[in-house]
Amino acid sequence: MDKRVEHHRLLQFLDCIGREGLAESVQPGESPDFIVKDGDVLIGIEHTQLTTPRMFGGASARQVREIRDEILRGSQKRYVSAGGVPIDISVDFRPAQSIARPQRLDVARFLAEYLQEKASVSTFGSYITLAPRHPAIHSIGVTRVATWEHSLWHEHGGGWVSSPSVEDLQHTIASKERALPAYRKRATSVWLLIVCDLVAEDEFIAAPPMDHALSVTSEFDRIFCLDWMGRRCPEIPIAGKRETASQAR
Repeated sequence: MDKRVEHHRLLQFLDCIGREGLAESVQPGESPDFIVKDGDVLIGIEHTQLTTPRMFGGASARQVREIRDEILRGSQKRYVSAGGVPIDISVDFRPAQSIARPQRLDVARFLAEYLQEKASVSTFGSYITLAPRHPAIHSIGVTRVATWEHSLWHEHGGGWVSSPSVEDLQHTIASKERALPAYRKRATSVWLLIVCDLVAEDEFIAAPPMDHALSVTSEFDRIFCLDWMGRRCPEIPIAGKRETASQAR
């Protein structure tokens, strides 16, 4: 994922938990994604997106997301180069499993030109839903924002809305716990920030409610789930530590 998007999500997270004062101390990096200094404590924060073993997954899911991200990046670049006004968009793609590379360029070009025409009439702060007649795009949610620093171009989708199960969370956590030894070399405490914006077939898996009853086992020190809008971020209690692969050896 684009590091600018990850940083934007991190700032939303700090604001949600009332620690926005730590924003100035954020140090981007790798393994973990960010280091935040809280007094004498170095907090490592690893950013990831929710995954689930319940629906389509593995390489095909990642491939579809990568293709759509490529389209959005190309479209945004064209739109900005053409002098488009700053906007935040979420695109609901039609459920096509594969888009060939030449077609991706066509979709990106169409999206940029379509938004150049339609978004220019929107007013600051307003939200509109557009329904272009295109075989790859079902709808587009557009919000006029003040500057490009406040803009995100991302995939979204409709359908049933659900919360992650313990199985979903453990699946997501497990994919990141392998690198915990490396994280702990750089940080005193290591947190996992899970962004819940997963669209799988006709189901949108959002962050759990603030009064959820979920708990997980993990070697992370704290775990949070950030809502896709960045407006709430419940903490997931850690019921117990579990042995990582490195410890088992």
